Amino acid sequence: RNLPNSYILNGQIADRTNLAMDFASGCTVFIFLVPQGMAYAIVAGMPPVYGLYSSTVPLFIYALLGTSNELSIGPMAITSLLLGVSCQRYGFVDGSPEYIAIATNISMIVGIILLFVGVCKLGALTNLISQSVLTGFLTASALVIGVNQLKYILGIPIPRFQYTHETIIYLLSHLNKSNPREVFLGLSSWIMLYLVREIKRRKIIKFNQPDRSLFHKILRIAITISLNASNLIAILLGALIARSITLGGSTIQIVGEVPSGILPPSFVSLGFSQCVELVPASMAIAFVSFAGNWAIAKKYASANNYSVDATQELIAYGFSNIIGVLFNSVVVSGGLARTAVNVESGAKSQVSGCITAVLILMSLLLLTSFFYYIPMAVLSAIIQVSIVSMIDFEEMVSAYKIKKSDSLVMVVTFLATFFVGVTDGLFVGIILSLSMIFHSTAFPHVAHLGKLPPSEGSHFKDVNRFSSAQQIPGVAIIRMDATLSFVNCDYFQKLVMEATQGTFHSQHDPIHLVIIDTSAWIEIDLPGIRTLFDLHQSLQTMDVSLVVACAKGVLRDRLRDAGFVTLLGGNNMCMSIEDALNHRIDNEKGPKPASTAPFEGMELVEIHKENSTVLAASRQSQGSEDFMAGELATNPMHHINHLSLSIGSRDVSYTQLESYQETPTNI
Repeated sequence: RNLPNSYILNGQIADRTNLAMDFASGCTVFIFLVPQGMAYAIVAGMPPVYGLYSSTVPLFIYALLGTSNELSIGPMAITSLLLGVSCQRYGFVDGSPEYIAIATNISMIVGIILLFVGVCKLGALTNLISQSVLTGFLTASALVIGVNQLKYILGIPIPRFQYTHETIIYLLSHLNKSNPREVFLGLSSWIMLYLVREIKRRKIIKFNQPDRSLFHKILRIAITISLNASNLIAILLGALIARSITLGGSTIQIVGEVPSGILPPSFVSLGFSQCVELVPASMAIAFVSFAGNWAIAKKYASANNYSVDATQELIAYGFSNIIGVLFNSVVVSGGLARTAVNVESGAKSQVSGCITAVLILMSLLLLTSFFYYIPMAVLSAIIQVSIVSMIDFEEMVSAYKIKKSDSLVMVVTFLATFFVGVTDGLFVGIILSLSMIFHSTAFPHVAHLGKLPPSEGSHFKDVNRFSSAQQIPGVAIIRMDATLSFVNCDYFQKLVMEATQGTFHSQHDPIHLVIIDTSAWIEIDLPGIRTLFDLHQSLQTMDVSLVVACAKGVLRDRLRDAGFVTLLGGNNMCMSIEDALNHRIDNEKGPKPASTAPFEGMELVEIHKENSTVLAASRQSQGSEDFMAGELATNPMHHINHLSLSIGSRDVSYTQLESYQETPTNI
């Protein structure tokens, strides 16, 4: 979508300047992606060349279907880890034909899931992975990746263990078997790449200052290229050193033979029962993948003042994975660091991604012999430095200070991911996060309100938070800070009944009036409505009045349709707590004399006339339909329990009508 819309207008190039910038950024990302893609393939347990296969066709597909101009897709650390963990549990050797078949089938299922979610417009499902879950999961996953990559930096062959701590114990007990050459290559590469990362992150070298001479301009360009190509430089230097070591007769782990060219399209499908077993792991990869992609796409779309479409993004990711698998790709996703390089290099559209894909195709055709001597220790160092940004213990500490439940989700997710398993940890975090939400909904905060003195505004506030708020003798004012629903209706009913005993009242006086402040309720379901009916009945037997105050329009509609307004009585449905208390005072003074003659033979209905609505009585066989608003306010019939008038956008209850000063309108 971006490619034809951005550049092709009536068959001509629309903006040559943007095209040049896209070409430059595509070349820069190519330099960044070649070593990174090969490294992430190793994380997935795949031959390194599969990282390059995954950086070709999927980039073309996303360029045609995606809505983000900057997102750079390809292999990603976290999805590669999830893919590797999911494949390794079947016991096949990394990179074997059986292993590759499982990896490609998982990748295909991931694409199908993303496409299905996009077509059904169910992108909101990814919100099940909250930020708290994601923080704990990514931090633990980064450490798992780092631990697993130590075998290449130390040069120690490690058996496959189920748990990460078993790998750590094995490494510590076999440090004496480290290969000093690989340790030197790995550590020196790690230190160099980490220093480059810090220079870029802290912006130690300023590039926005004007060039004082041609020399300074050339120097600035050279430093910029060197920083962005640091991974490639590390690989080049490492390959030269590894070649010297190998030719000298010593051993060191290298990439080895890489097939020249592009493999023909193929796909080995597993049986149906085996594919069903792969679905849970595929769902985890799909959700994590889209959550990361969507966050990156939204970030840069907002920064550049355009919009991205979640549904279209899901479809683009789905097709990128499905079609990519047919061309020997594995799971692809948007990378934050890779996208940042793309943006910093001046990318304006997905043409940059197409340029990157073309260059990688050319390297597969022409440069595979160069890949032979690339040391695994250097690729491992690239991985470890790239995942440093995923580690975020600081967020856990700050979450503990702000909201301890979120911190708990982070910590539990982290521990489960690190000590139990990556996929298991993700699902544990999701379940715990949803449980927290359910608990806060089932047992929400309930405030018992008192009135502030006039000097503080005379507002009604929680007496536990405002020491100057005074509860009114004989009156319990209750506000539940959540919508009344089947989840919390029993809990709410229990608290209201306890309040009628004076349990929460400062003076512990007998309660004869309960006011429910519903300002926090945005809806109500059938069990919630039934709870109000039950409360009304229970309080009536105790000779305690019930008043509902501050109800929103939708809530009033629900209660009116259910007949609760009629049962409760119009005087007991109030627009504010102050009105509810005024009703009580008015009722204690006694009812006003009513003239019923104009309303004989009327029943409760809703009469619509132009911009006004009267909830009153309609004519049956006698009387007149032309009533004055003032008459309605001063002449209620004994069987008309509720009267409400809406003029324009203002809702006016019965008692407010008594003081309504506007000229009466003939309705």
